[in-house]
Amino acid sequence: MSQNQASGAKANEYGRECGAKIAAALGATKKRAGSNECILNGETIWIKCANPKTNKVGVYSHVFDRIAAVLGAFKTDDGQYNVFRLSTEQFLKNMVERDYERGKMGQVTRSVFERDGLKVGALKLD
Repeated sequence: MSQNQASGAKANEYGRECGAKIAAALGATKKRAGSNECILNGETIWIKCANPKTNKVGVYSHVFDRIAAVLGAFKTDDGQYNVFRLSTEQFLKNMVERDYERGKMGQVTRSVFERDGLKVGALKLD
């Protein structure tokens, strides 16, 4: 299902709020307000969140040169988030690139995170 302006804004808000909660639960430090770019265990990461029916997450191409990994936090039907880490190299290898108004975005499916990623944890957020 494609997004319109309203659903895209809602998804953006969810992603930022969820990313902040995931970062706090993992002990990561946000690099700046309004971004899911964080420092975790000494490396710069980007946190992406997805609801149960969302099959993929995307990262704009211009951030890959400054991050070491992408954390995909995938919500399950019971409300838990399974968090997986893909290195930037793994993400780039498996991504499908799309063009958007804001630039090129690489998208990777949940199944790639589950198959190739390092499981960071299973979190239940408030």
